[in-house]
Amino acid sequence: MLLWTIIQMTREWFISWHTVLESLEEKTAFRIHDLERPATLERIMFDHSFNQSTKYFTVLHFLRRAIKLINEPAANFEEVRRRIEQETRARRILRPETENWTHMIENFYRTSQFIQDLSQQLSERVELHIEDIKSLQDGVSQTTFPTKLIGPRH
Repeated sequence: MLLWTIIQMTREWFISWHTVLESLEEKTAFRIHDLERPATLERIMFDHSFNQSTKYFTVLHFLRRAIKLINEPAANFEEVRRRIEQETRARRILRPETENWTHMIENFYRTSQFIQDLSQQLSERVELHIEDIKSLQDGVSQTTFPTKLIGPRH
């Protein structure tokens, strides 16, 4: 029952992270129709107010922290798994394994693998988003910096 509860909570955790990431991707996405409106294009390319730069910096910082938060449950579960392995080795010395113990260990390993797989999926998605944000951030800084030196276009 405990492992089932952990799996359910992990699923909810996974879905919640996807919701957060979808929201961030929506807020930072560059859409092709942005090229059709000159004012929007200039605002995106020449970040005079530094709003875009601030947004990208903030999202990038959040995503870097998110990687740590996403990987933490898997790391904690891995530590518990190692401790259970040590306990299992110690139990073998004292008495043979029971069927219940073996069944519990197998279920725990499956749960641990499930958590690691979901963490890996989220981490990969965050890493891709980090690369996208870095690319957008680089583009903004490369177009904004020379304009700040030269002055605004009229």
